Amino acid sequence: MDKFFDQVSGVVKVNIKGKRPEKVLNMALSRGIYIWGIKNVNNNIECRVRSSSIEALKNIADEVDNEIITISAKGLPFWKGIIKRRLGFITGSLIFILALYFLSSFIWFVNVSGNENVKREQLLLTAAKYGVYQGAAKWSFSKTEVEEAILRDIDNLTYAKLDIRGVKANIEVVEKVLPKSEITGPSHVVATKDGVIEDVLVLAGKANVEKDQVVQKGDILISGVFLLEENPLFSPLTADDEELKIIEPTLVRARGIVKAKVWYYGYGECQLEKTEIKRTGSKQTEVFLITPKAKSKLFRIGKKDFTFADEEEILREIVTPFGKIALARTVRFEKMQNVKKHSEKEALDIARDKAISSLNKKLKDKLKVNTTNTEVISAPSELILRVKVSMEVIEDIGEAQPINIE
Repeated sequence: MDKFFDQVSGVVKVNIKGKRPEKVLNMALSRGIYIWGIKNVNNNIECRVRSSSIEALKNIADEVDNEIITISAKGLPFWKGIIKRRLGFITGSLIFILALYFLSSFIWFVNVSGNENVKREQLLLTAAKYGVYQGAAKWSFSKTEVEEAILRDIDNLTYAKLDIRGVKANIEVVEKVLPKSEITGPSHVVATKDGVIEDVLVLAGKANVEKDQVVQKGDILISGVFLLEENPLFSPLTADDEELKIIEPTLVRARGIVKAKVWYYGYGECQLEKTEIKRTGSKQTEVFLITPKAKSKLFRIGKKDFTFADEEEILREIVTPFGKIALARTVRFEKMQNVKKHSEKEALDIARDKAISSLNKKLKDKLKVNTTNTEVISAPSELILRVKVSMEVIEDIGEAQPINIE
């Protein structure tokens, strides 16, 4: 507590110079002046005294022909002069800090992630309905209530999370994966792709195709319709005219596996001579403070100026009653130009790899690849080597399709 009151009232460290400095101390103590930290330095006395007692100590020193020299002064009273001279600057700084603290209590950016089928606008409107929008105060909503409301209002979601970081609100969602509706009524098995039939296995219905037959997308592979003469319940040897009128074609849910040869195509290219521009790893960073009145450079890291470079700027800004205040960071990356040449064989391998990579994205897992063929489609005079890669794949191309009974 003594140290606290000393700092509030102010502490002065002094040097008492003269023939009899100890007499100054004795007279000061006899008059109730509190003195501590007494040291003998070169036949002079150093000590500490409160700022409220410094004038009285100087008067005592004058009485006995001694001199009081101030070494240092600490405490709140000695800040008054500085505060008075810099009152405008200190007031402005306090207002700025309070404004930043106040503005950081609001949401200024709302981001959405994880949505594919659900529209971003729908998520933003739902979140805004329950209090999360640009300019919303953080204390005006509950994260748990907003998450539950989003799940309740949007049926296609299984998970919703609201994450508040600074002035940003991140809404992360996971959509429901709905199973395909199974066909239970009469149906055909139709081709989903063009191909050449390799194998047909009929579980229900009547096969409309056979091995090595060429089919197109939409062709009926396994029919779910038995015509009159094909109906196993009908015998043409015993039926009369009345039976022909009564018995109708039989409709079933066709099922089976129809495998066919299907061709996939991929494209790839490679320049025989390519100019590459790469970053060397050297960079220069400059940080600026942007206010409505000026743009000031705060500091720069890296003194080297690059002859060939690209820039990236990262801007962080907030809107205040005084206007926009931003902190901008500009990073310059040094780049070098390099000419790379490929032989025809190297270019062919690179182009083929690109084509196969594009094909693998189209192909499903566990597909049986029969053959792969590579064809160069560019002219010899071209500086770019282009190839087309075709793959012959055996896969099930059948898909159930309801029969239009009418």
